[in-house]
Amino acid sequence: MARDASGTGSQVSIDLPYGKTFDDAVKARGAIASGLDVAVSQVFITRDPSSHRRHTLWVADRDPLAQGAGRTPLLRCKPTDIWQPAPFGLDERGNKVSVDLMWNSILIGAQPRQGKTFAARSLALYAALDPYVKLTVLDGGGKPDWRKFSLVADRYAFGLAMTRIGAVRLHFHDLRHTGNTLASRAPGASLRDIMARMGHDSPRAALIYQHANREADQGIADAIDKAVKAARRKPSKRKVKRVAEGDGPAAEAS
Repeated sequence: MARDASGTGSQVSIDLPYGKTFDDAVKARGAIASGLDVAVSQVFITRDPSSHRRHTLWVADRDPLAQGAGRTPLLRCKPTDIWQPAPFGLDERGNKVSVDLMWNSILIGAQPRQGKTFAARSLALYAALDPYVKLTVLDGGGKPDWRKFSLVADRYAFGLAMTRIGAVRLHFHDLRHTGNTLASRAPGASLRDIMARMGHDSPRAALIYQHANREADQGIADAIDKAVKAARRKPSKRKVKRVAEGDGPAAEAS
């Protein structure tokens, strides 16, 4: 193995035996890291376009993910151009990473506390620094992470939404809850249907809505039963005419 040009690791070009492929090398990444006595995050395997059995193995001196990416150029507060890629940090080998924002929808996902909000705000800040961009920020969670964007966004909403009559404030999650509750009441809606609508893999959350419906149905049935019993106990209000004996006038009893 030889040192790479950046001086941050070592690399070697490897030809696998005939019949072995680049995919086999990727699957063996953990075993390679164990053989070299380094972390898996320090091992990188890059495809060689000249042959499917040839690849470049690069091993970092230190765990790249344990090092900071440095200061973002957005801190200079210089005007940006939305038509140009937005800076998005560095990759494991220290190369700059950029993201095209125009004509793209971007979904950022990760485990909790792993930087999802920070990554999303970095892209939003790049858009906000373009003087020709009209920025709309909608944060259904209502947390303070996005509040400062109210200073630069053309439109924004943080967790709360007005009803048409302007009297009641609702959380966006309340609208999701209402929609799922109504969906669970639809004729023929199964537990699997509710799970698919909610985007959940576990039936636990979907069962909450079905349980709520059962309680509501029982409450309605109890109310109807109570009303029927109350109506049976009340005396009749119909006026019944009784004819008194003899020639006297008719008497009315209720």
